[in-house]
Amino acid sequence: MRLTTIVLCLLAAVTSGCSSFTPIACTTDYRPGLTIEVRDAKTNAPIATAALIIIRDGDYTETLGIPVEGGPISLSKSGAYERAGTYSVQVSQGGYASQTFSGIVVTRDQCHVIGRVIAAALTPLP
Repeated sequence: MRLTTIVLCLLAAVTSGCSSFTPIACTTDYRPGLTIEVRDAKTNAPIATAALIIIRDGDYTETLGIPVEGGPISLSKSGAYERAGTYSVQVSQGGYASQTFSGIVVTRDQCHVIGRVIAAALTPLP
């Protein structure tokens, strides 16, 4: 009986895969749970360089970068590395209306988080 089960599983592995015989090979990279793309809502220009982004999940708080005026132009900032959770994200920048996102769920598989990309289009203030 045992030999029959092994033979059937090996046959299944050849034709469709057998999870009990398929080892999981995880990479060693460090993946962000959240990537926040920040653009000017009027011009669509990337403005993440000077944006202040605060990520929260319960007691966990992460601030993404210190805003840098006149630094190299950047479209995005990333955080919550290898951390699953349910997040709120606040994006603010001088001269723009702030934007808040909530209920952003980041999950994980056997190796890494499944990253989410948040598109923030900030509206210039009058």
